[in-house]
Amino acid sequence: MRSFTPIPYADDTTHPLRRRWLGTTSYWVAQACGWGLLGVSLAFSALYSDPPSKNLKLDLLLTGGGLVVGTLVTHLVRILLLVLRRRQPSWTTLVGVLIPISVAAAVALVNPVFAAGAHCATTTEDLEKTTVGSYLSTIFLFALLIGVWVSLYLGYQHYSRARQAVIEQLKLDAAVKEAELRALRSQINPHFLFNSLNCLRALIPRELSRPRDAVTLLADLLRASLTLGQTHLIPLSKELEMAENYLALEQLRFESRLRIHRRISGPSAARLVPPFLVQTLIENAIKFGVAQFDEGSDVALTASVDDARNLVISVENDGRLDCATSGTGVGLRNARARLALLFGPAATLTLEQRGDRVVAVATIPPEPLPLSA
Repeated sequence: MRSFTPIPYADDTTHPLRRRWLGTTSYWVAQACGWGLLGVSLAFSALYSDPPSKNLKLDLLLTGGGLVVGTLVTHLVRILLLVLRRRQPSWTTLVGVLIPISVAAAVALVNPVFAAGAHCATTTEDLEKTTVGSYLSTIFLFALLIGVWVSLYLGYQHYSRARQAVIEQLKLDAAVKEAELRALRSQINPHFLFNSLNCLRALIPRELSRPRDAVTLLADLLRASLTLGQTHLIPLSKELEMAENYLALEQLRFESRLRIHRRISGPSAARLVPPFLVQTLIENAIKFGVAQFDEGSDVALTASVDDARNLVISVENDGRLDCATSGTGVGLRNARARLALLFGPAATLTLEQRGDRVVAVATIPPEPLPLSA
């Protein structure tokens, strides 16, 4: 389960360049409503102050200018918050950074307004509004205001992320139910299939070890696919065990044409992955790599943890990507969909050409989405 963080994560996928710098329509509507409400209250105070303002036009002009500057300053604060959202700071670091940001933003907001007020002052009352004491108290008030703005912004982001997590969980549940329905349509009776495979194995003479082994491996794969139907995530070590059964079955078929090279790092074994993710990548490599060449192909399977603590699984084989695209691609599409539902947009599955080799790379974040664990 992903622990609660003070600031939701954001990257180029969730916040592309245009959204990062320009914001969304709902964001600007919220900005206009917030600053507009403040402007109306300040204007109302200036119009009905007791005693009445001696330079009402100047007060309203400064109020309008302050609102424009405030909108621009808080938009810059939002961009800084997006930078912080990439780094996922702790509570202590977040507070330590936001306090000087709020003060600096308040100074940036108040300075132009006070400078304009001092320049346009025509009475002693107007000059008194630009004293050091008034300046510092105004900075303090606007620093608090920007702090409230930041709190509301982060609160909305947490609410939005929680709502999105619920939606993604509902999608995942729907996908699982659909997969179960497809499985039920394709299986008359699992027990009957197991019994039939056991009977078939018993009919094969003992001296024919290869066919007997093939039936045994097929039964193991079928049992694993049924028992893991309700499981969203399993350790990579268990996933590799199932993949080894599939490889052993294909080894009986291709013999020396299938040459497997494995390089699995220790820390990666305990990481969680969707069931049959590795097998899907290996199936793809064998179908469009080994099976396409009379001499077969070397298939390299690697798994490691990168500097960002992402699990990186790579399956590489001889072949051309344009040949691989001649298939339906259902397996890879389903694998991408499962990764997105379980780990969010930070999880990726790419297929690319590197020289004479086709490489499939799955990058999986260290923790699943909160409702997926």
